[in-house]
This record gives sequence, structure tokens and C-alpha cells, in this order.
Amino acid sequence: MALSKLATIHAIVAVVLGLAFSLWGPGLLPLYGASHIPTPVASDANAVSFWAGLAFIRMFGAAFVGFGVLLWFVRYISDLAIQHQIAGALFIATGFMVFITMTQQIALWSTAMGWVTIGVLTLFALGYGYCFLFAFKKAM
Repeated sequence: MALSKLATIHAIVAVVLGLAFSLWGPGLLPLYGASHIPTPVASDANAVSFWAGLAFIRMFGAAFVGFGVLLWFVRYISDLAIQHQIAGALFIATGFMVFITMTQQIALWSTAMGWVTIGVLTLFALGYGYCFLFAFKKAM
């Protein structure tokens, strides 16, 4: 698969998920094992901690939108040497995301959505790994 196609698909997924986490974070948390969403009351330390964590999830979503927009523009790069470097960087980044997501799935979530997330990230990591290790060797 060409880097441009992979980056296009990844950009769309990243923007959609980023918007979902940014705008509907509380609704998505049960998919990752949060069974109770407390009412945000300032006198309840657990509720304040939860909502502080939710604020971080929303910032993560906003960063994911930015990542998706960056990927959208990366797909237009035609220089093969730069594409090779981008594929390597994305291979490392998505590989690290797989590792972190796997640790969270094992330690905290234990949900079907956790496994879906790991599966999708693994596919992207393998795609970028293929582009980095094999696709550009043929073209260069």
C-alpha cells in the first residue's frame, strides 16, 4: 500500500476519533471500561479527579485532530526520501501507540473496544513498517 493511501485512511480515522474524544468523551469512556461517570461536584475529590481526566481526554482528542490534519497534508509529499523518513517516523509512533494501548488494555480496560483499538493501531503500524522497510527500497 502506498504511503499516500495509508496516510489518507489514517488521517480520516484520526480526525473522526479526535472529534469524538473531544466532543463526546464521556459517552466513549464506557467503551473503555468506565462504568460510572460521577456528577462533577467540587466537594467530591473522586468526581473532580475523573473530570480532570476527562479534560485530558478532550485535549488528547484535539491533538488527534491535529495529527489527522498533519497526515492529510503528508499524503501530498512526492519526494521519496522524505516519504521514507515520514514512514519511519509514523512506524515508530504507531508502534509506540500499540505498546501503550496494549499496557492499558491489560492493566485497566479489558474491553472489546480496547482490542479493536489495538488491532487498528497494529494495522497502521504494520502498514507504515512495510512502507519504511520495503516499499521505498524498491523505488530508490
